[in-house]
Amino acid sequence: MTKLIKYIPIILIILILFLMIWTFYFILNSGFRDTSLLIGLMTTNAELLIAYVAWIQLNRIKNVNSAEFIYKLKKDFFTKEARNLMTLIELDALKYVNDEKLPYFIVLEERIAELSEEIKKELLNKRFYTVYEIDDILLGHFEDIGIFEQSGILDIKMIYEEFSWYIETVYKNCEIQRYIEHERANDKEIYSKLEYIYHKCKRLN
Repeated sequence: MTKLIKYIPIILIILILFLMIWTFYFILNSGFRDTSLLIGLMTTNAELLIAYVAWIQLNRIKNVNSAEFIYKLKKDFFTKEARNLMTLIELDALKYVNDEKLPYFIVLEERIAELSEEIKKELLNKRFYTVYEIDDILLGHFEDIGIFEQSGILDIKMIYEEFSWYIETVYKNCEIQRYIEHERANDKEIYSKLEYIYHKCKRLN
């Protein structure tokens, strides 16, 4: 359905051109003088042209709204905590601990041992993250992006350009996957929108 929608403007242009050519051909070659019919044909052409212009305008409005929404999401997402967590995930420096009382992630110091002292100090400023923090800082944002894309609020191309690397890096991380699998034992739908947007972004690679 989405692929078909992309071609609607082209279909409208072809239809308008065809009707215009057919109308003028009909006038020139048939000798027909029924003005009401000719007016009707011209009105149809005009209505199709208006529909095409309206389609273009709606798409422009949607793109502007999507861009504004993306800007707000970026502003909310790119925090100091998020940058630190993304660095740890990229370096495979987080380990999921399935504690019965409260599952959490610990920072593996040995995985960042070769980094500069300044960076290590920043990353080790927090030695563990609860699953609630992981959700608030990262996973929840990606869930929202999946929901917004499915609702038509966000454009997948904009999501891909701005967030695909972060979504893919987080989703493919083994420890994040362990956490998601553990949570899905109780709720099969948890983080389903994250999974959805991950696969949709991957198809654009």
